[in-house]
Amino acid sequence: MSVTLSALGVDGPGNQGKIQWQAGEAKGEVAAPGGVIAVPLHQAGIVPLQVRWLAEDGALLATSEIELAAVTPNVPSQKLQVLNDEALATVLAELGYTIVTEADPDAVIVARHYTHDLQNAIQAGARLLILAGTDFNAAENKVRLPVGSATPRAHTIWQGDWATSFSWLKKQGPFANLPGSPLLEMEYAEIMPDAVITGVSAWIAREHNWAGLALGWIHKPVSLLTQIDYGRGSMVLTTFNLSAETLVDNVVAQALLAGLVTLAG
Repeated sequence: MSVTLSALGVDGPGNQGKIQWQAGEAKGEVAAPGGVIAVPLHQAGIVPLQVRWLAEDGALLATSEIELAAVTPNVPSQKLQVLNDEALATVLAELGYTIVTEADPDAVIVARHYTHDLQNAIQAGARLLILAGTDFNAAENKVRLPVGSATPRAHTIWQGDWATSFSWLKKQGPFANLPGSPLLEMEYAEIMPDAVITGVSAWIAREHNWAGLALGWIHKPVSLLTQIDYGRGSMVLTTFNLSAETLVDNVVAQALLAGLVTLAG
């Protein structure tokens, strides 16, 4: 993994001394003000990277430590039918997914919105994965979800710019390949949702929520990922940001999507 190291003083880049680094058994050094290093990541998980900036005489000027998330996404064999998102279908095909363009009872339907046609399909036995965003309720031919509602975070108590909040994900079963503890940290920043799933009953949440968000001391909990059976079919609904642009080069997003497809399938 490529990591950029930089030595910065109070008046800008520090051009004196050297930067030493260590990650597990791997270590090395670069001259200040820094450069790009290659950190070997041999297995999935969180790898601490420790850094020390030393002066020419060996005096310690500064230290730092960051955590690197090592992820190895897999690609489920499950076929996918992507609706009304050509860019997403193209990226998923490039990642190795089998994409079908016609209705297939063996395929998971991937959609951005929930419509009457999808409601009829899931009641008849289809498996559906909905990647909901802030425009979820703007779809034509929309229909109410069987459980909850996708609500944009902006201008709500879940907006996140004034109250302490935390998000979590059950990293077990289809999501066991994701690194870190259940609490979501910086490696998930790029895929954190701009919408939440509100109105999920407590009895459903206990058994069917895989990810959620809460404020302060666990106030106003909402879901970020839920799975339910409906009619003869089933639905996985999430608001994580899994756009085509994000999935191209974000391995955490790719691993999360793989878990979603496995859960839906």
